Amino acid sequence: MRRSYPDAQACIRLYRIQDSNARYIGIQVPKDPIIERLVSGQEGVSFSAQHRMYVLKEQAHTVRQFLDRFRGKIWVNISHLRTYPEGQTDIRAHSIPHSVLAADKLEALDRLMVDLEVLRYRPSTIKQYRSALLPFLKYFNHRPLESLEMEDVIEYNKVMIIDQGKSVSAQKQLTGGLKHLFERVVKGQIDSRDLEYARRSNFLPTVLNKEEVIAMSRCARNDKHRMIILILYAQGLRRQELLDLKLKDIDISRAVIHVRQGKGAKDRIVPMSKVLMGVLRSYLAAYRPEEYLLNGQNSLQYSGTSVGRVVSDTAKRAGIKKRVTPHTLRHSYATHCLELGLGLRYIQDFLGHWSVKTTMRYTHIRNNKTDINPLDALVSEYGGGPAHNSSDHQVAFIIPNGSDKLH
Repeated sequence: MRRSYPDAQACIRLYRIQDSNARYIGIQVPKDPIIERLVSGQEGVSFSAQHRMYVLKEQAHTVRQFLDRFRGKIWVNISHLRTYPEGQTDIRAHSIPHSVLAADKLEALDRLMVDLEVLRYRPSTIKQYRSALLPFLKYFNHRPLESLEMEDVIEYNKVMIIDQGKSVSAQKQLTGGLKHLFERVVKGQIDSRDLEYARRSNFLPTVLNKEEVIAMSRCARNDKHRMIILILYAQGLRRQELLDLKLKDIDISRAVIHVRQGKGAKDRIVPMSKVLMGVLRSYLAAYRPEEYLLNGQNSLQYSGTSVGRVVSDTAKRAGIKKRVTPHTLRHSYATHCLELGLGLRYIQDFLGHWSVKTTMRYTHIRNNKTDINPLDALVSEYGGGPAHNSSDHQVAFIIPNGSDKLH
């Protein structure tokens, strides 16, 4: 018989609390003496008069033990667990309606989300896994997860992925999510080691030519949009890396940008384009961002959707027929660096690739000097003067009436 949710009022709610240098899980208990006694009796749980709720120091094993203790007995609502002081909420801000998933499915998904966050997976990665797993869990909503076999996974991939014409990336995201689910949460008949990733077809990424990069810069609606276009191109940043970039990470005096915790939780230092330095100065003077280079409303982070829209709209204004995304500018940066003769190992470091094989898809390499940025080179080639010219002189070339905007 399938379990159902208790009344929403009779659930335990978890919250994240930042206290000095420690992080705690806040535990809000319903007005039920039995539940309160069970919670207060858990190892490591104490009552905080300051927060008016029970608290538990946030550690991977303590959170898992707490969830396991109440599994199947009372619903533990973690939809507010990743609520931050600034008012931002992450991927669980909008919880799944109770009628969509059976209790055991939602509980398993909740536990996996907690595990991945405690293991410091990026919020965007957790969101991707969750989005991939939700349709799978709904497809088998009537089946206990422990009863699923490899044949069921094959059936789902055939009916819901391949027959629906979904991409290889979607299939790989599902496989990654299932590996985590059956390794960390569900102990059933599926061995996570038997789940194989789909083979990705070899394809050449879309790349802009130099004239198209200049056209996009000139067609940007304002200094902010122009800065977004040029920093994605000139520094080869991923979209999320740009969103996470803080003012303290930009060192104009040393002409470097410190990309912190990029894909794979990897830091890297990227040399800054001389032209970009002039663009940044103009942007900073006009917009005066606070913590992040790109501030959205109420000084919070700019959204990834907004960055994507800026890039695609600017490409259309420039008359470019290709589908242009933020990653297209990163592909263009890598390709133009290779055309300048930069070594593949340097480009691997600049892009933050773990393996040089990932970088090798762009083209063959030639050994050459490593102090040329493709943005500086194309401005020099197309009329901005030699690379040693002042950045203000070069910036003026890529901005309509640019010399009037620099002062």
